[in-house]
Amino acid sequence: MKLKYIIKNIFISICFFIAYFNVSLDQTKYVLLLFLAPIAVFFARDCKWCLLVFWLIINITSILTFGYSYLTLLMFSMSFILILCINYFLNPGETGDIEIQKNNELLRKNKEQLQKTHELTLLRRKILEKKLENIMQLYVISKDLTTKITVEDTTKMLTEALSSKPGISAVAIAVKQNAVLNLNSCSKPELTENFKNAINNNINQIEKLTGSQRVDFLYPVANQTVVAWTIRLNNDFVCSIFLIIEDNFIQIYIDEGKIFLPHLTLSAKRVLLFSQLNDRSRVDGLTGLYLRRYFMERLHTEIQVAKRYKTDFYIMMLDIDFFKKVNDTYGHLAGDKVLSAIAKILSDSVRPGDIIGRYGGEEFIILLPMIAKKQVLEIAENIRKNVEKQKFTDNNETFTTTISIGITKYIESLNEDNLISIADNALYQAKKEGRNKVVMM
Repeated sequence: MKLKYIIKNIFISICFFIAYFNVSLDQTKYVLLLFLAPIAVFFARDCKWCLLVFWLIINITSILTFGYSYLTLLMFSMSFILILCINYFLNPGETGDIEIQKNNELLRKNKEQLQKTHELTLLRRKILEKKLENIMQLYVISKDLTTKITVEDTTKMLTEALSSKPGISAVAIAVKQNAVLNLNSCSKPELTENFKNAINNNINQIEKLTGSQRVDFLYPVANQTVVAWTIRLNNDFVCSIFLIIEDNFIQIYIDEGKIFLPHLTLSAKRVLLFSQLNDRSRVDGLTGLYLRRYFMERLHTEIQVAKRYKTDFYIMMLDIDFFKKVNDTYGHLAGDKVLSAIAKILSDSVRPGDIIGRYGGEEFIILLPMIAKKQVLEIAENIRKNVEKQKFTDNNETFTTTISIGITKYIESLNEDNLISIADNALYQAKKEGRNKVVMM
């Protein structure tokens, strides 16, 4: 019991006994004893011991005054009931406390649940905002794709745009053109050969890919997970976009691919239609090789790429030996057959991605990027031998022909005209040395 309550109890008790001993009638004393019990009301909420103190004072005083009489028994009963009621109403007791505690505990749990729900809602909101941001980025890329009408421009733009997105380590795009699957672009030059080898070794598996999925057989390319976004038109494989992904972003880009692929498919249809129309205007109808004008455009582009990335390439000029004699002896139809057959030999002899053009009447030109000198000479010699072995028949008469080849390597100081001129000089040197030869300058 606190000191202030002890002092108050003593003070009230003194006042009570002063009044109690100054009255003479027993009835008056009895009334005073009855009124002492309610005084505990002022202390009951803060000090339960006050009830006991006043109850003892009432009953001890009653015994001393009235002895063991019915008045004492009545006083004892009435004071007990009165104090018990006061204690009950002012202090509901443990039952009330337990109920309050239960309610408080329930409220606390509800509060914690609301806080967790709020935090979860905020987290989901951030995730949805991030997804929306990514979708908007894909929308911007889709919009930019509408400005591209060639396969080269489209793949280049896609490679640059996707490689800048978070979680993507590298981007490579493989496109099927003229029944050949080639690597059209790669955001990391050091992975180019890895991707080429992986594509060549897994052509059948790649052409069976659909939609957006994880591709485990390409994991060795960079020792990271690869996600493929595959475009198919009329169920025919068109291309695959390979994304080298960090582990935390794998599912994100699989899901985004499903959203983005319909837009890519529409762009692919447009680019494919343009490519088909453009091919008709840039491909020689007889040989199926690129026309001189288009070849020179590609040569210009290759020079720009070589300057930017400090790479080199080779140019090969080829001319059929004594072709005029073939036309004069067997006719122009036989000459056309010779041109077509040699064009096929050239196509079969070079690598996927090398560019072959019909430079003039019986003259051809080949651009060979990212190749060693030894391999260039091997290709040239292989072409020379295959042309020499090729037999032609006209009116039951069989004849053969040969081809002369001049080669030069691009260096940074050269432009298109210089490069063609050096290759032409090498070709002239091969002719001068007796034809059916390969000369490199």
